[in-house]
Amino acid sequence: MSGKMKTIFIEPPFPPGLWVARDQAGKFGTLSSSQDALFPPLDFAYAGAILEKNGFEFEIIDAPALNLDWKGLLHKVSKIRDPSFIIVNTSAITLPYDLIIINAIKKRKQDSVIGVTGSLLSVWPEMAMKNPSIDIVIQSEVEFVILELLKALENDRLKDVNGITYRDDDGSIVRNPKRQWDLNLDELPFPAYHRLPVKRYHYDRLPRRPFITMLTSRGCPYNCIYCPYPIAYGNLWRARSCENVIEELQYVVDKFGVKSVLFKDQVFTFDMKRAEEICDRILEHKLNIQWICETRVDKLSEKLLLKMKKAGCTELHLGVESGDPEILSAIGKRGVKIDTIKRVFKAAKNVGIKTVAFFIIGLPNETRHSIWKSYKLAIGLNADHVQFTIITPYPGTKLYEIAERNNWILCRDPSEYNLRNVVMRTDKLSGEDLIQAKKHIDNCLKAQGVYAQEILKPPLLASLVKKVLSTIARKAERQFRIWVEEEEP
Repeated sequence: MSGKMKTIFIEPPFPPGLWVARDQAGKFGTLSSSQDALFPPLDFAYAGAILEKNGFEFEIIDAPALNLDWKGLLHKVSKIRDPSFIIVNTSAITLPYDLIIINAIKKRKQDSVIGVTGSLLSVWPEMAMKNPSIDIVIQSEVEFVILELLKALENDRLKDVNGITYRDDDGSIVRNPKRQWDLNLDELPFPAYHRLPVKRYHYDRLPRRPFITMLTSRGCPYNCIYCPYPIAYGNLWRARSCENVIEELQYVVDKFGVKSVLFKDQVFTFDMKRAEEICDRILEHKLNIQWICETRVDKLSEKLLLKMKKAGCTELHLGVESGDPEILSAIGKRGVKIDTIKRVFKAAKNVGIKTVAFFIIGLPNETRHSIWKSYKLAIGLNADHVQFTIITPYPGTKLYEIAERNNWILCRDPSEYNLRNVVMRTDKLSGEDLIQAKKHIDNCLKAQGVYAQEILKPPLLASLVKKVLSTIARKAERQFRIWVEEEEP
């Protein structure tokens, strides 16, 4: 390779008035009600490291981290001479704004090839290719395809690159075969953190800074019908070696003074022995870091939880989804028992690890009574934080197919697919039912103090607040229960 091609990776600004995380929810994106988190563009950092290793020029422009609005971004792009390839990250919820940015970039860099990433456009690449400013949709992990893609651009051989959709010389749209998931994650160099404003990244749930995110494994072998993770990372669980993980942790601690890490693995403890070994190595290397991970309740034990706590784990994110066993079975969580959920949350609290419980309202077969069961389970878990979101049928998931087949979809604008808006109904619940359910649950949880347990920590304040909240909670629960009982048999 010549090493002369220059690539720009762009994380666009947030749409005005919004704070988003484009790479959350399997890279469909999520909204935040506050500026509580700003994560590095990890896939671009990996891709940049690969280009650097192979002698290519590149630049990563993380507009949110650099506090650039669209004008600032365009000014910065305009100053970069002759980029051959510009790759822009997108998400479903920011797509209209992302396309405006892409069009403006293309006007200024007409000779550059424009590529896009993001799960929505990976599933529906034709949606992107309708925009003449877009030349390529990267439908696979950009870090594994970037070298092959640059070589193909140099030699006009895009037809040889699996996992992309592109516009041919005659203007026709070509969708190449799907790319197989790459198995050897250890072959990747460490992300090019030195090309990112590391000190700008933060996560309120991990207040010690500098803060970064890290992937020690990718993919989820389970088949939950609603989950978008397999679209971004596949159904095959692929893991880095423990040695490779610890080497990177040691590197970021020594080089950047990192003090906290969010492990973005879809199931961090899928291999429980491996998770134990990572904890052992963190302790052996005396890595003074705090960290959070996401996993499943049936992939945890009391022994592992204790070791995780000793190794710096401060919080666990656990997808409970429903308090109804029949719904858990129907959505692909057949092995998860309510008793297991309760046991794990109790065990985590006993060892001193905080917990966040995630629930979904509006899964198939959901009823008002099953929503009530979920609420009661949420209260009983005594989690440090509880989050109920409204069901979202992400394109490419089995749930989307079910919703499409049954004519449940109420909104076809992907920018509304943000886990807050009602975009589908179910077999038993209308869109209005889902809105009312969310209102009742929010009212009850706020009154219970589950959304903000921190305010209950000072003993004197806690005593007074609990008395007031207890009265409000009883009233909110009565109203919720009345709504549940109004359900037709």
